[in-house]
Amino acid sequence: MVKKYLVLFIPITIVLFLSGCSQSTEEKIFDTLEEVVEQEASFENQQQPLVELEEKENELYNEIIDLGLKEKEQVNQLSDEALDVLEQQRERILKEKESLEDGKEIFLEVEEYIEELENEQLKEDGEQLVATMNERYTVYESLHEQYLQKIEYSKELYNLFKQDEEISLETIESQINNINETLKTLQQLNERFNELTEQYNTEKVAFYEKAGLNVNLKEE
Repeated sequence: MVKKYLVLFIPITIVLFLSGCSQSTEEKIFDTLEEVVEQEASFENQQQPLVELEEKENELYNEIIDLGLKEKEQVNQLSDEALDVLEQQRERILKEKESLEDGKEIFLEVEEYIEELENEQLKEDGEQLVATMNERYTVYESLHEQYLQKIEYSKELYNLFKQDEEISLETIESQINNINETLKTLQQLNERFNELTEQYNTEKVAFYEKAGLNVNLKEE
């Protein structure tokens, strides 16, 4: 199984004592970063359904292997079910990416605000925060592409199972190797994505503290 990804802290509240209505640059950064957190809530909502779909596909695959390819009718039925599950995975992963991209659009505003900071150390910390998040987005792009590739390889495998003509063991093993190699890469990318998410969460809280924002953390 590939999932589950770590997500951003949800939620963080801020306690401010304002003398006027205008916002400081630090407060604008806070509002924008927490808007990104809210946007990623739908990203988080895709996680458990994807895990369940992966488990379902794995069960179907094992059933097919246990049956053996000579049980053609049952193998075809199970393969069709697996293909349907893979399509559901694809739909979920596309929704997941859409959510992350929406958050990324919001996050772009932060870079402009950070340039406005007068405190050079705080600006440097903010730039590091941006660098971490941008790497996180880059890793996710690779992860997303690999996940789609895994789905395509898996679809090819189930379509092989459904073929009327006899399939060589070498052909099946080759396709399974493709899937396994993709899963290995996915696992590495998943671990890196989670590392960057943890790093970003830590850097964000430290930035808030250095900026003098009185925050209450409520991690889920």
